[in-house]
Amino acid sequence: MAVNLDELLRFNQVMTSTNEGDHFLTVGIKIDDLADKYVRGSMDYSPAIIGDPETGIIHGGPITSLLDTTAGFAAGTQLESLGFTPTIDLRIDYMRPATPGEQVIAEAEVYRSTEFVFFTRAVAHHGDPERPIAHATGNFFNLGPGAFNGVREVFELAESGKRPRPAYLDTVAEFDPNTVDLCKDQVLMDFVQRIPYVNTLGMLVLAEPGCYQLPPKQSNIGNPSFPALHGGAIAGFMEMSAIVSVLRRTGTSRVPRVIDISVDYLRAGGFKNTYVRCKVNYLGQRMVNVSVTAWQDREEKPIANARAQFLLKD
Repeated sequence: MAVNLDELLRFNQVMTSTNEGDHFLTVGIKIDDLADKYVRGSMDYSPAIIGDPETGIIHGGPITSLLDTTAGFAAGTQLESLGFTPTIDLRIDYMRPATPGEQVIAEAEVYRSTEFVFFTRAVAHHGDPERPIAHATGNFFNLGPGAFNGVREVFELAESGKRPRPAYLDTVAEFDPNTVDLCKDQVLMDFVQRIPYVNTLGMLVLAEPGCYQLPPKQSNIGNPSFPALHGGAIAGFMEMSAIVSVLRRTGTSRVPRVIDISVDYLRAGGFKNTYVRCKVNYLGQRMVNVSVTAWQDREEKPIANARAQFLLKD
């Protein structure tokens, strides 16, 4: 028996609107429509998602979050009952920068379903899919019936407005940045700290070149039930880290333009310190290729790997 689509739409809207302080509300993701194999979402422009303080252009991370969310929820239309579809991998191709001040719309569809995997594609735009901001393809895992026992109870509790304060907030002490060896390049640090999306994530630039840290922060949570970081927050952290690595390598203060990013999700990211190491594989006059590894407990046990390409500005 297929999931009830009206109930699923309410479930998705509750997921993105009732967990005060989480990633959906922080970056402004909303679910507007849903049908079999299809979801449409949107994200209003806000200072929290700006990636270039000089132009006001949205960072790729929130766009990735929007595309990941809509594609994952589209995959959810193929489940037998309410549940989640973890992201296996995601590729984003950026066609053009999002226009500052304008809402971003994302439309996602499932184009193939198998026993264990849902294959999706999605597009982000300002109202005209023929003029895309970004295209995405993503694969999502079908965990099977019974994998999310209790989801309905959580949904009904949240829908009633009685959602309690997330217990995971009590599992970590308040983070003290003075305990971390931060980058000593004050010019770079002053510029990076002016990027609104860096502050939204809460990421830290470490002293070791190519290394970055994401302390536990509620605004990066996508699923409070586990709890787990939103896949878009992980990808945004990895992309932002790659950008800062390019800035460190080139000595410029002009944010490079992302061409594409591919992320393989290997494990769920928990509510704990997350680290990234970046390696600049190629630095040309115009193009930069960066590989990124993210981990939590041990570097040899990554939660995600990524490869990103950027275009250097004049």
